[in-house]
Amino acid sequence: MGKKVILVGANPAVLLQHSGDPSAFASLWRVEWSERGSGDALILCHAHRVRVLGPDPEFGLWLAETFVRHFPEASGFEWPDPILEKAEPEIWLDPGRGLTVSVSDITLELADILDRRLFHTDRLELGGVEYGLTHVYAPCARAHLTVGRATVPGVPICHSDEAGPVSSAFLAVAETWCR
Repeated sequence: MGKKVILVGANPAVLLQHSGDPSAFASLWRVEWSERGSGDALILCHAHRVRVLGPDPEFGLWLAETFVRHFPEASGFEWPDPILEKAEPEIWLDPGRGLTVSVSDITLELADILDRRLFHTDRLELGGVEYGLTHVYAPCARAHLTVGRATVPGVPICHSDEAGPVSSAFLAVAETWCR
C-alpha cells in the first residue's frame, strides 16, 4: 500500500552561518492543503528563541513541532517553547527569481537561483516518523534576513555535489509530504 499524502505546498528555507556557527534558521511554509488545514507560517530560530508567525498560530505550531524542529538545519539551535505570533505574512515566491517574505518585524529574501531540480525520497525520518518527500529544489546563492530592522549576520553556505549546486538557502516548491 502506498503512502498517504499529508501535505501539499512549498517550504523555502535558509540556514545562515556567521563565523562558522549557525546564526539563524528560517522556514517558510505555504500550505495549499494538509491533514491539518492550509495556510502560511514562518518559523524562525534566532537569538535563543523559536518564533512561529502566521494567521493561525496553532497550525504554525503543528508545522514547527512536526517538521521544522527535526530538520537537520535546526539542530544547531536551542528549541525552547515556541513563541506564537498571530500575523499575516506578505509573500512573493517565484521559482524563477526567488522569495521575499515580510511578517511582523521580520523580512527574508532569497535570490540568485543556482539550479532547479527534482528531489525525492521515500525515507526521511523526522522525530522518529518516516516520511516521503518530493519537491522542486532551487538552491539560492544569496539570502538576507532582518529582524527588528537589524540585519542578522551570516550567509548561506554554497557548494556543489554530484547533483549540482547546493545551498543552505533554497526554494522548495511543488512540495508533497507523505506518511
